[in-house]
Amino acid sequence: DLVRNNGEAEAIKAPIHKRVHWPEIADRAWQGELDCFKNEPKGQSFHELERMQSPRLLASHLPAKFMPDDVIKGKCKTILVIRNPKSVMVSLMFMLNGFGPKFTDHITVDIMMNSLMTDTGSKALEGTWFQHVEFWM
Repeated sequence: DLVRNNGEAEAIKAPIHKRVHWPEIADRAWQGELDCFKNEPKGQSFHELERMQSPRLLASHLPAKFMPDDVIKGKCKTILVIRNPKSVMVSLMFMLNGFGPKFTDHITVDIMMNSLMTDTGSKALEGTWFQHVEFWM
């Protein structure tokens, strides 16, 4: 983001969600204007993306199949960051448990590992870690 802002360090002090668009969640949810679990209009974040001026910077955890066509067709620059599966497992487990019992039952390390490595624990949102990485390769 420093390159995009011509080396201006002040520009990158803003919170990441104000500098980067996440297709998974509408900007209004980041701003606290709507509850993304209750009333985010379908496709809201992608409509926001269409209205943004270029160059746009996206960050996402989504599988490639959910990305805009231009990403899939290679019409834009893409940087793929692949995290260590252990790091992904621990991070996702804490995030999901942080939502509390209204969202999910308590998730243990064993459940999360089974989900991300073998897709038998039902907590992997889009298949195993290996399948997710393969989508992007």
